[in-house]
Amino acid sequence: NSTFLGWATYEGFPVQIAQRQVSNGWGAYEVFNDDGSIRGVFIPAGGSACIAAPEPMYPVWSAPKLGKGRLLSNCVNLSLTTDQFLMLTEDAR
Repeated sequence: NSTFLGWATYEGFPVQIAQRQVSNGWGAYEVFNDDGSIRGVFIPAGGSACIAAPEPMYPVWSAPKLGKGRLLSNCVNLSLTTDQFLMLTEDAR
């Protein structure tokens, strides 16, 4: 079974990092490029956030079961169920 872990600001966010953040009850996690600039952010499911950026948010699953998608709106309740998530996303194939 695949568990919805949260959202990332780029597709392909490392599942191991997302799973660690969720398992330990830790908050958001930033990934940096070699030059020190922010590559992306993971936000665990279960809270609310408003991301003020033009980039879409991507779901992070514990296993790649439900395919790819992206969030259509950047301001959502991040405690969505899987069914609610699927209603707010679009197929990225």
